[in-house]
Amino acid sequence: MPLTSHYRILLSALLCILACSSLQKWQPLDTDLVNVQHHHPDIKIQDLKTGYKLYIEKCSGCHALHHPSEYSITQWDSILPEMFSQAKINNPNEKLFIKQYLYSKTKSQN
Repeated sequence: MPLTSHYRILLSALLCILACSSLQKWQPLDTDLVNVQHHHPDIKIQDLKTGYKLYIEKCSGCHALHHPSEYSITQWDSILPEMFSQAKINNPNEKLFIKQYLYSKTKSQN
């Protein structure tokens, strides 16, 4: 039996809520700040929040986002140049914020 338009709207809203709530878990935490400060002592939590926002905004338009812990810092370093190019992220500050956010969430800080 086909779904009515009300059910389709409800289902779409539910899927949107679920997607957004899962991304909330990816937000930078104070523990993430401590992790990345070993390599970048001057970084602030606001920098990580800016990187998180940019990662969501700039990278989700082309593909499903990868959780930062899926890759090591070394792997991110090999992936990001191509991704920045494809997403037309040319601003050095934006690149740095995204990198720092991703680095803060990696499992091993190498």
